[in-house]
Amino acid sequence: MLYGKPYKLPIDVPVDSLLLKKYVGHYVFTPTFSMDITVEEGKLVAQPVGQPKTVMLAEKDNYFCALEKDACLEFLINETGSCNEAVLHQGSSEHHGKRQ
Repeated sequence: MLYGKPYKLPIDVPVDSLLLKKYVGHYVFTPTFSMDITVEEGKLVAQPVGQPKTVMLAEKDNYFCALEKDACLEFLINETGSCNEAVLHQGSSEHHGKRQ
């Protein structure tokens, strides 16, 4: 508990750099909200347009959470092994974004 609320300690499992590169791109969640995903120093970095960069910690090889925000990204791998969609989990809501 932290400040009277449940708190989950962050996990950061190692993810292969080739897999991280599959997630790199620009994802559009709504006409007014999109984000760029990059890899910096071996870590996945999310940057919503017009906002600062956030390092994402890997909980699984396709599921990453922001340490300082209540937001996680789940990358969906299709049958050909590529990633064209991400799901933003924020609180109790989910937003699907397509890679452009």
